[in-house]
Amino acid sequence: MTNYYTLLKIQQNADEKAIREAVKKERRIWNQRTAHPKSEIRTDAENKIREIAEAEKILLNNSRAQYDNELRSYREPTQSPANTGNEERDWLAVAISYIEQGEYNSASYVIQQAVNQQPNNPEVWYRKFQISNNLGNNKDADFELHEAIRLDPNNSEYYSDLGEFYFGRELYGKAIEQFSTAIRKGGDEDWNNSRIAISIADPTNYEASSRAVQSIELLYNRHKDNSYYQYMYALILLLTAQSACSNQLMDDIPSIEYQSRNHMTDIGQRLENSANQARSNMIDTLNRLPAYFITNERQLEVAKGLHAKAVSINTSDNDTRETVAEIGEMINQAEKRGGGCTGVTLMVVGVIEIVCALGIGFVGAPAGLIIFLILFGGGFFLGGYFSSKTPAYKSLALPKEVKATGVQKQK
Repeated sequence: MTNYYTLLKIQQNADEKAIREAVKKERRIWNQRTAHPKSEIRTDAENKIREIAEAEKILLNNSRAQYDNELRSYREPTQSPANTGNEERDWLAVAISYIEQGEYNSASYVIQQAVNQQPNNPEVWYRKFQISNNLGNNKDADFELHEAIRLDPNNSEYYSDLGEFYFGRELYGKAIEQFSTAIRKGGDEDWNNSRIAISIADPTNYEASSRAVQSIELLYNRHKDNSYYQYMYALILLLTAQSACSNQLMDDIPSIEYQSRNHMTDIGQRLENSANQARSNMIDTLNRLPAYFITNERQLEVAKGLHAKAVSINTSDNDTRETVAEIGEMINQAEKRGGGCTGVTLMVVGVIEIVCALGIGFVGAPAGLIIFLILFGGGFFLGGYFSSKTPAYKSLALPKEVKATGVQKQK
């Protein structure tokens, strides 16, 4: 029985939002592998995509409760289902059969007999790695693939797979090293270079991401009709647009990884009585919803240049289109005028202050107080008005507590 929670790398009590995000992330990862030069990995990726679709269907509708009950009552077999007592049987072939069917739990029992039967066969250890990797046994998988490499040190596919293994665990430096070794061992140069490029791309490092763009651009131009290279090109352009919103292009602005899609202004300085609460509420909101924002002209210029490249990609692939749209959304948010709720709120507060000043004037309040309130209210009104006419990226004012925290690559 397939554990969809393990497949999506989420907890069994995950909410709908977490499930949708995990489905999107895992689908993107496995969609990339459908273009892998190795047919076996392409087949495995296609199987995984089907399982992800099944997981999405079951975990996001009324079937989830029934599935959870079945999962709790499911018990792993206590011995190999294929064990007939025949020591001459080709256990490696049996394990491969289970792997091809996606029956990794059954394969895990069989492959140990294959190890006992052929301890110096690198493919046995490679298949053992495949099984452990799919079951989430990372420590075992790492050892087993290294053992396969020890027994067959010139197999480029092993190094490429080790690179993917490290990449999936966000060990990008190690991944780059293995993809580079795969090329030296005669592996597919374009594929491994594309994996190096996506490993280099970093949403917090503009310089590194710019190098990745140069690399993937060359590969994309050679494979313009290939959906994998289309997506990789779009994704690296997005990561570079995000990295442009980092301290390297901030012009002394504290941070752009604001963690909110709402453009806010710290009015606590103006309203002393509510300053601390306003600041606390803002930071709390910012910390809940991750996103990137543009706050200066240079960032906007860079993002527009990257977006122009992205929209030139002629593709029908949904992942690629969504990625291109994300770059466009960054620009739209930055250029959006109106000041959002903040501009309107300041104008309303200003009008209220002026009305109150006129009101107390009728009951004989001191002229100085009336003038003060009118000026104070007028200041609020004008502040709100100009805020409503200013592009969002010019009007953002964030507290120093909001720091660049880094965002996981969407790979």
